[in-house]
Amino acid sequence: LAFDELKTNHKSPLNLCKELNPWVLREYAAHAGITFLLVLTGSYYTALLNAALVAYHAHRYANRPLIRGPGIYDPTELFNRNELRKHSIETGVKLAFYMV
Repeated sequence: LAFDELKTNHKSPLNLCKELNPWVLREYAAHAGITFLLVLTGSYYTALLNAALVAYHAHRYANRPLIRGPGIYDPTELFNRNELRKHSIETGVKLAFYMV
């Protein structure tokens, strides 16, 4: 929803990044915690599937743009329509993964 607001010029990239970046580490930590709990309860197959996304999150955060503070979204990068499309697709795929 947030990226759609940016596409329709209802929100500036700077405001969008200020809203989304604080939630990135919380999402990653919650997902890693749930994966750890899956291992503790013996759901190894489900934990293995989730570990793949935790590894992707670690890779994504390690290769993030150089910005101040936590987060992965850079306002100058969001002006590029290809990057905006890539972030929208990534968000949709992760949402589908979480729903399954």
